[in-house]
This record gives sequence, C-alpha cells and structure tokens, in this order.
Amino acid sequence: MSLIDDIVDTFLGGADNWKERLGDSISLTSPDGDEYTAKWTGDSREAAKKLGIFIYPRIAGNVVQDLDVNSTRYSIPIHFDGDNCDTDAQGFFESAKQRGTWTVEHPTYGILDLQLISLRENNEPVSNGGIVTIDTEWIEPVELPAPGTGGSAGALNGLGDELNASAVDQFVEGLNDATEALRTGIDTFTNGIANLTDAVMEPLFASVDAVNDAMLAINNGIQDTLNATVLQVRSLAGQIQNLTQTPLLADNDINSRLDYYDDLDEEFFDALPSQANDRRRNDSIISELALLSNTVARAKIASSGITAALAGRPSVGTVFEVTTEAPIQTRPQAVEAAQRIADAFDTLLLNMETTQELFEERAVDLQYFSQPQTFSQAAQLVAKTVEFLLISSFDLAIERTIVLDRPRSPVDITVQEYGGLGENDSNLDLFIRSNELSGDEIYMLPAGREILIYA
Repeated sequence: MSLIDDIVDTFLGGADNWKERLGDSISLTSPDGDEYTAKWTGDSREAAKKLGIFIYPRIAGNVVQDLDVNSTRYSIPIHFDGDNCDTDAQGFFESAKQRGTWTVEHPTYGILDLQLISLRENNEPVSNGGIVTIDTEWIEPVELPAPGTGGSAGALNGLGDELNASAVDQFVEGLNDATEALRTGIDTFTNGIANLTDAVMEPLFASVDAVNDAMLAINNGIQDTLNATVLQVRSLAGQIQNLTQTPLLADNDINSRLDYYDDLDEEFFDALPSQANDRRRNDSIISELALLSNTVARAKIASSGITAALAGRPSVGTVFEVTTEAPIQTRPQAVEAAQRIADAFDTLLLNMETTQELFEERAVDLQYFSQPQTFSQAAQLVAKTVEFLLISSFDLAIERTIVLDRPRSPVDITVQEYGGLGENDSNLDLFIRSNELSGDEIYMLPAGREILIYA
C-alpha cells in the first residue's frame, strides 16, 4: 500500500476488514529504549471479573455484585528469524532485566503498555534453524493508587485492622449465650477452633520462641475468658483473632505461610455445621470470625513478605528476628500469591453461603446470615491485597528460563548472570535453591539442562 493509500485510508476511518488491520510483526520497546521487531503468529489474552456472589433464603438465583475487573494478562510467543536471530534473541533476553513497563506495538491490539512477567527461550537450531522463539508472559499494569488507598503495606495493614474491628462487632451482635446449653456449646466449639489452630500452625510457630510463647499466652487467655462467670464476648473475639494471626509473625515466606492458612481454612470448613439449630448457629458465627481473621492474616502476609523482599532481607522486621529463605523472588510468584488470596476468599464465601442455606427454613431472627456487616470491607481488603501484590511485583525479578547449550558449572552461570557470587555466596545459594540442585549438579550441569535465572 502506497503512502497516498495510507493517507486516504486514515481519512476514511481506517482499514475495511480484519486482514487489512492485521500487522505482520510485533514491535517491543524496553523500559530503557531498546527496540526489537519480531515475527508474530498469534497469541492469547485473558481477563477475569471480580464478583461478589450472594445467596439469600427464598430468593431464586444469586445476587451478584460487580467489583470491577482484574488486569488483562497476555501470553505472546515472539519469533526472531534471519541470520542474526540468535543475537537478537540474546539482546532481548538481556533487555528483560530492565525494570519498568514495555511499549508493545501489537499486530491486532495496537500500542500497549505492558509489564513483563516471565519469558522462556526455545532455541532449537537442529530441528528449527534460523528461528528462535521466546514465549513471553505480560500483565497490563494499573496506575499506582494514591497514598492511603491501599497501595502501601501500611495502608493494607490499616484495612486489615478495620476488618478485624468490624468482625468483632459482628461477632458480638450475632453470638447468643442466653442459656447454659448455648454457653457450653460456645466453650466446646471455641476450644475446637483453638485446638485446630494449634495443630495446623504449630510447625510454623513452634521454632520461634517469642511466637510460641505468645501462642501459649493467648490460649491461656481464651481459657480464662471461657471459665469466667460472665462471658466477655468482645474479649473472646479478639483472642480468637490473635490466636489465628499471631503465627504469621514466625516467618516471612509468602507461599509457605499461605499454605498453612489454606490448610487451616480447610479444617475450619470441615467444622462447619451440617444441621440448623441455635447452637450450630453460634458455631457458624465463631467459624466466620476465625475465617475472616485468616483473611486479614493473608493481607498481613502479603505486606510483610513484599516489604522484606524489596528490602532484600529475610528478617520479619518486628521484634521476632528469624532466619528464613527469601520471602518471594519473582513477578510470577507475586501474581500466583495474588491469585491464591483471591481464590481463598471465594472459597470462604462459597462455604459460608452454603452454611447460610441450612438455616433458611427457620424464623428470620434465628437464621445465620453470612457477613451481614463485614462483606464489603473483606472484599475491599482482598482486592487491595491483590492490587498491592501486582503493583509490588513490578519491582521484583523477571523469571528467565534457558536451556544450557553446553556443560556448565553453577558457579560460572551465577557469575555471568548475576554479576558475581554475591555476599557470602548469596547469589550462588539463590541459583542452587531456585533450580533445586543437589548432589553432583551443584558442581556441574549437563548440556540440555533447563535452568531458571532471576533478572
């Protein structure tokens, strides 16, 4: 098409059909201005809505609250060809180490500002010579929130504290201890929640003396509250929250702590009632408090883990000084953690709404209703936690996957890729840990071995 045709086409409103609108290549400009043009054969993108789904007794269907949409994610294979395909691909790999967003001129979507998450090079000179394919993963970033709107660790912790306070109010208003039988049921179920928490979380907190001592003190406080002549419901609520949230102080690793809280959620779900009566309604309210406490714990896990990761240190940053692995390393790990936290909240809603359905045949004042006061705050906390992880991921490393073309030692790879072994061989330790090396692999890796590098 000539220049005159281009001008006429623009004047008339653009191309007439998809073939004319389709570009034949993809252009990518790195944060530092490095420009690359590659062949493109197709890709995929995905986006998911954030929805609050409610179940109400005697109402057919669900009430759905639209909580906006997650960032669009792109999976884009790009292909370098020609005589310099290998050097072009190598240059792109080096540019991937730069921090910031890329400008991508996409053949079908136009100009996009995208954050690179990970990339994987497929170099097959024997079977596919002259072409190097790199599989890339991207996410479309959002603007950084203004201070105080959930865009910082401090703001996130503040939202968690607000949810804790509202959950206590909800617990106090809903719990019924009017009879001796109901009071006995509260004692029994609260002890069950405490026992489950201790059993699941002990491997996390037992090795840290300060946290272990705090857990013992909280358990003793719960027993004192339950043994009192008059049940102090508000005090009990705070003690249950402290019991479930204190173990997170024992470590900084985001994914391992999320594992523990996922397991604890499952135990709490198994303890939910299977029949509807006044005692089991109290059990539902106690379970709800504990599960919302776990939701706050996940937000605190995200804020403390990311803060430690960006600071480059393993310590918790509180009075509990511990030695642990780095809390999180890469953008894909941060994105995965965000998805896990969102999924955990969805599972909580599903289980509590199923419990609510058990009570729908009872009089309205005797029914259990899921999160009558806390849903909007809990949904906002989860949304801001996910947002915090995604925004913070831009400052984390990109995960690069490469295949060795010759036998190489981990020391050699570490020096070349990380610029040195690091203080006390920290870079070498990172390489060994991230690639799960053991035995002879610590000294020499064979050709064809796939390895991970964090840029």
